[in-house]
Amino acid sequence: EGVTTQGTESLRMRSIAMPDHEFIVVARSLQSSQSQDRANIQALLAFVVIASACGALIVGRMLKRDFNEVDELIQNATEISQGNTDIQIHPHTGNSEIDELARALDRMIISLQTTVKLEREVHGRMQDFLGDASHELRTPLTVIKGYVELLSADSINAKEPYSRYFARVTSEIERMEMLIKDLLLLAELGQEYNLPQEAVSLSSIVAVNAEDLRDLEPHREVSLHVESGIEILGSASLLQQLLANLFANIRRHTPTTAAVEVKLRRDQDWVYLTIDDAGPGLPEASYEQEALHFKRFDPSRSRDSGGSGLGMSIISAIVRQHQGNLKLSKSHLGGLQTAIELPTTDRFDELGGLESRNLD
Repeated sequence: EGVTTQGTESLRMRSIAMPDHEFIVVARSLQSSQSQDRANIQALLAFVVIASACGALIVGRMLKRDFNEVDELIQNATEISQGNTDIQIHPHTGNSEIDELARALDRMIISLQTTVKLEREVHGRMQDFLGDASHELRTPLTVIKGYVELLSADSINAKEPYSRYFARVTSEIERMEMLIKDLLLLAELGQEYNLPQEAVSLSSIVAVNAEDLRDLEPHREVSLHVESGIEILGSASLLQQLLANLFANIRRHTPTTAAVEVKLRRDQDWVYLTIDDAGPGLPEASYEQEALHFKRFDPSRSRDSGGSGLGMSIISAIVRQHQGNLKLSKSHLGGLQTAIELPTTDRFDELGGLESRNLD
């Protein structure tokens, strides 16, 4: 077997037996082999060091990016907690958990900004409504106060028309009662209202209110196209209030000679009520808006005409309670078209608790 000798030069030696007790000794220097081994080991160590340094650099840059993103998220969260919602997160396109967190927070901030914007709009409408309601209540109170002071004055003699003064005070009191009634109805409809489940003949209600309009204003042309036998589930009193407000708006805001067209029809599972008038209509921008609480399309209309300005809000609330839809648009008669879509009895059961659809 071969052996290795150590000296000034390492040798690998082996002996081979020959006849006559002779041996051949073969030896080879190991210097070149050992040098190559040392070079391979050095190259391997250098590769390991360089690879480790590159790996540490890459990991460091990735951690630094994530830490910077975490710091940015912390700063954004701090600003949000201080009430600043007008910020925007710019998430990276990576697939790390930090990137997923940034994208989730970005979606949350967008949703929060939408909610805050809607809340501000509602707050603004409520402020306008409170101002209008205060004006509506203050006006009759001022009139009542003036007449009470006049009636209680010592200078007035017995021949003064007391009956006219009392009639004026009574009318203003009735106006206040109507306004308070509208406010209470809106508050009730805005809560969890238990809608009665009773079959209501919508055909009869529409026809009766249209006939009332004809009787009250004989000079007005009222065209009536009502299919008979149309019934829906809901509250007869609320539906009566709905039609009363619709026709009251027509009497209040259109000339007595303006034509009115009323149509009621059924198409499969839906009932369509359309009322067109030839009055002045609404401002053009109002047709793109929804009829919401605390919203008045024309701020001067109810004050000039003596109404409370809550009619359209009540109409919209009643329609929503019956799982229906309401749309205001320009009428072919030149005025306002009020289109109401209500579900039939079968469709109403299917839509229970669902949000109403947009009316095309």
